[in-house]
Amino acid sequence: MKKIFLALFIIVASFISLFSQSQPPQVLDKIIAIVGNKIILKSEIEMYVQQMLLSGEIDKSIRTDELSCEILEEMLLQKLLLMQAEIDSIEVSDEQLDNELDRRIRYFTTLFGNIQELEKYYEKTVLELKEELREPLREQLLIMTMNDKLLSNVNITPSEVEKYYKKLPEDSIPIIPAQWELGVIAIKPTLSQEEKNILISKLQDIKKRIEDGADFEVMARLYSEDPATAKNGGATGYFTKGIMEPSFENTAFSLTKPGEISPIIETSYGFHLLQLIDRKGEQVNVRHILIRKQPSNQSIQLANKKADSIYNLLINNEITFEEAAKKYSYLEGELTQGGLILSSSGGFTLTSNDIDPKYFPILDTMKNSKYSKPFLYLEADGSPTYRILWLKNYIPPHKASLKTDYFLIQLQALEEKKRQALEKWVTDRLKDVYVKIDIEYHGCDFKHPWIKKY
Repeated sequence: MKKIFLALFIIVASFISLFSQSQPPQVLDKIIAIVGNKIILKSEIEMYVQQMLLSGEIDKSIRTDELSCEILEEMLLQKLLLMQAEIDSIEVSDEQLDNELDRRIRYFTTLFGNIQELEKYYEKTVLELKEELREPLREQLLIMTMNDKLLSNVNITPSEVEKYYKKLPEDSIPIIPAQWELGVIAIKPTLSQEEKNILISKLQDIKKRIEDGADFEVMARLYSEDPATAKNGGATGYFTKGIMEPSFENTAFSLTKPGEISPIIETSYGFHLLQLIDRKGEQVNVRHILIRKQPSNQSIQLANKKADSIYNLLINNEITFEEAAKKYSYLEGELTQGGLILSSSGGFTLTSNDIDPKYFPILDTMKNSKYSKPFLYLEADGSPTYRILWLKNYIPPHKASLKTDYFLIQLQALEEKKRQALEKWVTDRLKDVYVKIDIEYHGCDFKHPWIKKY
């Protein structure tokens, strides 16, 4: 099992384990390892083993006792790093901790759909969850910070990268899947002020009816063009800051009294009317009525003509793709940078998982460095846009080589050098640290000299 994967799994699993309703099996717990002033319980090992087995991320041929040994060694390493972080007086600021707590709460909120469902499932408020997670997360951040500190000066030279690659067995050289560098310019039909006024007027009529006594929830069910919330009377469910579009979010949090109705606001989706349902500290729950921006045929035709004009500028080298994207594309700064699509890892090299499936029929007809003609693209909500693709580079599947995949091989070589540096630090550090392992685990094939005779 890859060490990096196991380390990441334990960090994530330790966080997820706190988000659990199920009661662990009743076992007689005991301390199975001590590292300095840190202890490891048998129940912790068993919990991680069960979570890994349930995750389906491990080879089923691996025996449970082997898995327990690997998890124990990774936990011993984490306890050693944590102990060293405390000795070196490494600190995690409250701001850093709060930001990380918010980020992880947002992640789990996304999994459940909204905060209300998250709290319902775990039978705890967000504030209670944060308080419970705070200390374990602080320790995780200390461990990662200490690890980064130890390895911050580990660098690798080109000659070391070449030496690393040449030493790889032939069957260990990775097969690199197809890769793309791909740009996109997206042109959205622009509503005229007259068209906007028609939509605003429609929402104003709805607002007037509510002010005259109509029920907001009923009106949302009847007239809201947001299918996800209309069926719930417009209710969004509880959410925190950073979830919704800024204008929607700011308006929701500006409402102070249940039943209070907002002015009409505009987002990228259309025009909204909000009503406060409830506030719980950092969370708010509102109803909203959405009238979507529906461009007229004339607006769609104008967007098509604009896309054609941009395409002609590109093929005649009168403007660069980056300039055109920054000037015309509504995706720029959100999903693209200089027109290039950002990968899930934040770079510009894409795999098939990073590319919209609707693009592939067009990409199959393109050559490197060429532009596609503008094509009609329907957004998830059915609204029409026009898009232009730029196939900056395509590399078919191949065996990794220094010529085509130097950066990837460099990263692998650097990770290997860091692994060796960490192993050396652990071996040296263990000469001066008290470690005791329960005899039940003395048969483990540890990579480091954890078992000592005192």
